[in-house]
Amino acid sequence: MRLSSLIGWTALAIAGVVFVLPILIVCLFVLWIVAWDNPRFARDYFRDIVPISHVMASKRWSNDSCVYAIARLGADAPEVPPVLASAASPDWLYAWPDDWLPTPIQPSLDTSGDPQTWSMFFCAYNWPKDIADNLATALMTSGSFYNGRPQGQDLYIYAPGDGLIARIRYGD
Repeated sequence: MRLSSLIGWTALAIAGVVFVLPILIVCLFVLWIVAWDNPRFARDYFRDIVPISHVMASKRWSNDSCVYAIARLGADAPEVPPVLASAASPDWLYAWPDDWLPTPIQPSLDTSGDPQTWSMFFCAYNWPKDIADNLATALMTSGSFYNGRPQGQDLYIYAPGDGLIARIRYGD
């Protein structure tokens, strides 16, 4: 009776590990994304581009097609968007444009705005309203720069007067 009981408990333990371990691994991966990788994306993204003082909003992994890095520019940030030797990165996640346009432009806070800024319209619900308002103001006033390519899938904002830098992507 003891041997069969030991075999039964061993089989139950093995079955528990086989079924629970994959679920545990998935849960740990999701926790890593939410608690570790998403908050650090903006810092990693801007690291080789421009100095930043702090991250305002950041999301690398998304189930809603929105990826963004929004930060406050550091004190040593240039007055114009930097041009990088690696701007033509084959990695879409870390791409940086070299063809900037001056503001003002009417941002898409709804579908009536400029299509180059549609990613802001589709993703703005992800961050606090004051961040969306600050980005919209930077786009609507002169002194900032933007790049909305292709057709608004990626929106880059460089606003030295407002101390903002952003990369917003809507799409897969």
